[in-house]
Amino acid sequence: MAKRLDARLILVEGLPGAGKTTLAAGLAHALERRGVAARWLREEDPAHPVTPRALKRTRGEDGFALRCVDAIAPLRPRLVHLGSSAPRGFLRDRGGRARGPTWVERVAAYVAETPLARARGWQGRDGMLAFWSHYDALCAEALAALSLPILRLPIGDDHWPSGVHRVLDWLLDDGAPA
Repeated sequence: MAKRLDARLILVEGLPGAGKTTLAAGLAHALERRGVAARWLREEDPAHPVTPRALKRTRGEDGFALRCVDAIAPLRPRLVHLGSSAPRGFLRDRGGRARGPTWVERVAAYVAETPLARARGWQGRDGMLAFWSHYDALCAEALAALSLPILRLPIGDDHWPSGVHRVLDWLLDDGAPA
């Protein structure tokens, strides 16, 4: 028998275009249908619990991720990671194809303005691919160091209904790793 939902915060992480928003919205809707009050927030939302002002001042400093984990610990967080075994190929093929050239140009322009991309000379589509591949590797390293329950879901086409069900099953079964 499934247990009640213990987590009060569910984080969804992954590459741009991986389906974080789709999954989070679907999950919030599915939880509401089960009678669980739920809402989803984008990372940039001022009400997001991981980015309070005190933490934002220390962004980029050593230990930032661990301070975030400590800050949200009372919410019993769970993390869903949408990953790919080939992030560069995913971004090149699915991200560009699904979102179109305007999306690629917008994300590439955003990436080109980051300190890392500037330092490494990453620009345009190739710079975007290098940046997000680098990000994906850092994310994998950070996830290995976190003490949060983590559900890893592979990125794939048309899997969101089953993804929402997998996340629900995991959340309602104590958040044990799947």
